[in-house]
Amino acid sequence: MSILTKNNFKGVKLDTLNKYIRLINESLNVKIFESPSWQGSVSNLKNFLNENNFIQHEGLRINDKSISNFISRLTRKITLKTFNENNFLTSNKTMTRKRPVIPELITNVDELNKMREKSYSGLSEQGYKRKDLGEAINEMAMYRQKMAEIRPKKKEKKSKYGNKGMDELVKIVTKLNQDIKQIRDTQSVVSANDWINRHGLKDLYEAKGRDLDGDGIPEVVVQTRDALQKPVIVNGYTTVPSLFPYRNAFYKAYPSYDERKEAHKKGINLRSWINNIYQPEYDEWGMSVDTYKGEDWRKFEDSIKAAGIDDKHLIKPKKRSTYQAFVARCISPIYQAVKYIHVHKLPFTLTEMASVIWNQFALHPAMEYVYGEDVRHVDDDQWKNLRGKKAVKNAISYIVDDYLRNPIKIGEFVPTVCEMCNLSGMPVEKSDVPLVAKVTVVIIALGIDALPPDPKDFEKWYKQYIESHPQALPSLPIVEEPDE
Repeated sequence: MSILTKNNFKGVKLDTLNKYIRLINESLNVKIFESPSWQGSVSNLKNFLNENNFIQHEGLRINDKSISNFISRLTRKITLKTFNENNFLTSNKTMTRKRPVIPELITNVDELNKMREKSYSGLSEQGYKRKDLGEAINEMAMYRQKMAEIRPKKKEKKSKYGNKGMDELVKIVTKLNQDIKQIRDTQSVVSANDWINRHGLKDLYEAKGRDLDGDGIPEVVVQTRDALQKPVIVNGYTTVPSLFPYRNAFYKAYPSYDERKEAHKKGINLRSWINNIYQPEYDEWGMSVDTYKGEDWRKFEDSIKAAGIDDKHLIKPKKRSTYQAFVARCISPIYQAVKYIHVHKLPFTLTEMASVIWNQFALHPAMEYVYGEDVRHVDDDQWKNLRGKKAVKNAISYIVDDYLRNPIKIGEFVPTVCEMCNLSGMPVEKSDVPLVAKVTVVIIALGIDALPPDPKDFEKWYKQYIESHPQALPSLPIVEEPDE
């Protein structure tokens, strides 16, 4: 088995080595000794990385990205071990982790494998386009080279930050300490430059320390890269187009703290409140808005415009992507079902659950159908580019189409979804799976408001109103009872 040697650390400075050691210690709760000498820190860090199979997973290079991936891998391993040892659903711990660009493929779930085989077969029968992986990667490389040679004119980027009131903002932030719009990640020069890079704005902005008010203390300034060097963010604050008319309307609807607190418990926030005013009715796939059913949405929209919101900044329900529609119609009901059964706050979010299901159920099968199994081994940048191709999007649309048309069918997939969650660090008790399936179907067919307030009353309510009235639901999920 290959292991790291001192040669792998050449070019990595002592300060960087000790930074990696501190980061690993803080993230993984371990104690690697920081040495005052380069050789000592290399030895200590090298031993820990080798003990945890660094080369086999992260490769030979020691840099920010590989160390970050190493920490993420061990964090997931530790988290999953902890989850398996405890009842995850009764814990109030919050799980936050960044998922890799290329999702890890789950292959040891029989039902999931059957679903994939069905998807592959259906795509083949329908004659969906396939592509050669090597050819696709070569085409990308050739295209990039060609574009680099002809040096096409880049699309002009427009500043969306700090267009109005920046001169006043400098005074407000440095003299009056008033809050305008806070961007937390821009409150040091280093973190601000990192924020700029992460958002793809390095051609437009740069972060500097500048003494704007002449007090001898430099502010953290994100400024334009042109000759003007115009400040757009100062000490983490900027100006953005106001949405006050919306907030004002929401606070008029829920004027007291207690009223807003109760609304929040019911899942009502500003966005959902606006959506409820419009009451969008989507097409059969849940993607395009056919019409708005809200009685007063036009009156509401007119009042918002009269208060100063232009058409470009109107907040209203619009067309969903395939992913958004699948999450809203199929995954959200499952998440709501688990949340309903266990009452307390879940230690994983809808976004985390949706990411696991989407990657395993739709994205991986589509990618492997179009490009073949070797696509699992491409790098992150290649994966990002390949997954955006039309052939992949068409394959995904075919896979999820039946569920978008008839979301009730996802009830049959609940056991597999729960097992996928278990294998991804989000366990659902096996004994709860049949109940999750029933609640999911009820939510899809009748809405969450139809459920009895107390989950303990669900089975009684289900027998009285559902089992005795088969016409109440289009179909019931087929779920085997767990083995004793």
